[in-house]
Amino acid sequence: MKRTAGLFGTLTLIGGLALSPAARAQTVVTLGSGFSYPQGIAVDGKGNVFAADGGNGAVKEIMPAHNPVSITTLAGAFAFTLPQGIAVDGNGNVFVGDTQGQAVYEILAAGGYATVKTLGSGFSYPYGVAVDGSGDVFVADTLNSAVKEIIAAGGYTVVNTIGSGFSYPTGVAVDGRGNVFVADAGK
Repeated sequence: MKRTAGLFGTLTLIGGLALSPAARAQTVVTLGSGFSYPQGIAVDGKGNVFAADGGNGAVKEIMPAHNPVSITTLAGAFAFTLPQGIAVDGNGNVFVGDTQGQAVYEILAAGGYATVKTLGSGFSYPYGVAVDGSGDVFVADTLNSAVKEIIAAGGYTVVNTIGSGFSYPTGVAVDGRGNVFVADAGK
């Protein structure tokens, strides 16, 4: 796997093109370069890759099926401060944990990823994000030492703490049964 020094990096795919069978460590393809401090990465149902480009304060969509690979910055002139966590729902909407901005955002697929909405409030260094089949968003709220759920019903205004007492939660995932998994970097 290609590694880069410093804060600059590339995005790499292991296993061939995004539409290939399950990844096997024999093939490594660079999807894009020029990223600064790339963090979160997610893939939609069409094989498009979304990346949180932290050092550039941007979220980018990489479409590996295009020849050449196409990379687009989402949300136009919207300035993220340090996007890190990223997730995509079944409709292609992108959810972003902006750690230094102390916010969780939704970039709407409708309209070509031009509209950004702030979801909920009260976050302190929201790092990892995940979304379930109902559209509820789960957040590793790092400096609050908690995992929170932003409820889709009602327009993402209700935020519930579903777990607390973590040391330094940075990652979160949810499976098809609603089980939530947390990466706690402090333990």
